[in-house]
Amino acid sequence: PGLAEKRPSVLYGDRVFIRIKSDDRAEYEGYVHRVLLEEVHLLFHTSLHARVGALHVSHVRFTVSRVTLRRCHQAVGLACPRLLPSLFPTRVPAAGNAVDDADVHDMQIRQYFDLDLNQRQRQAVSFIAGGKHNQTPYLLFGPPGTGKTRTVVESINQVLEKPGM
Repeated sequence: PGLAEKRPSVLYGDRVFIRIKSDDRAEYEGYVHRVLLEEVHLLFHTSLHARVGALHVSHVRFTVSRVTLRRCHQAVGLACPRLLPSLFPTRVPAAGNAVDDADVHDMQIRQYFDLDLNQRQRQAVSFIAGGKHNQTPYLLFGPPGTGKTRTVVESINQVLEKPGM
């Protein structure tokens, strides 16, 4: 329960603490070096590897690294000032500005950066980049792996390509 993809989220840079069977009192600190589909590669100080051949681990404890979150916050802080008002509007539109399906095609996209977007993703990009209703946030939702991130990235690229931006 509470685990995405039926496994704990382990990211590059997370700290890991292990205890080995031969010395269960000592705890050794390492880092997640690589995360693969079914494997996690850990990196410890070379002295631990030299001292103990094949590790027989009795206990493993992972901790979350804040580096990834700090990088996300830093990216938002470094974003172009002209892009932030489009992503985080401060004004709410007047009542009666209902979304009309005809508005979705207001902006004709000349060239997509991601040529593999499907029709629904292109429709969302056109709507977002058109900016007709840019005073309210846009919400993209769907199950994992449906292309939400690709749609957002394409929308950002299209907004930055608009004349006058």
